[in-house]
Amino acid sequence: MAITGRITLAPDRITFANRASLPLEPAGEVAGFLAEGQRVTATLYRVTEPGNPVLLRGSRLCGNGRPVRAIAVWQPPPIGNTAPGQGRSLAAFSGTAPPKGADDPGSCGTFHYELPAAPRGRR
Repeated sequence: MAITGRITLAPDRITFANRASLPLEPAGEVAGFLAEGQRVTATLYRVTEPGNPVLLRGSRLCGNGRPVRAIAVWQPPPIGNTAPGQGRSLAAFSGTAPPKGADDPGSCGTFHYELPAAPRGRR
């Protein structure tokens, strides 16, 4: 969150807290995607216009200045008291080969998010 702020992920675009965005197109699923020592199923997106937008406090997804070409998204295992399905993880890649894991060549970094809590009703 410190780098991207809250994100909105749609099949055709990822939008960051400062309204910067990258256009996407679904590129399939990667079964057995290696993330933090665990195999998960990740959804892969191709960035249709590779870029590396300025995010919060001047940060970027790829600190090396290279354009983001692919994004993988998966549901991580729960941490602590969080219920299953309450988080998402995202890895950005500048390489041209489809990634098989979060640490593949061209990896820019991995980002973790918690889904917003459901609003509580009035009492």
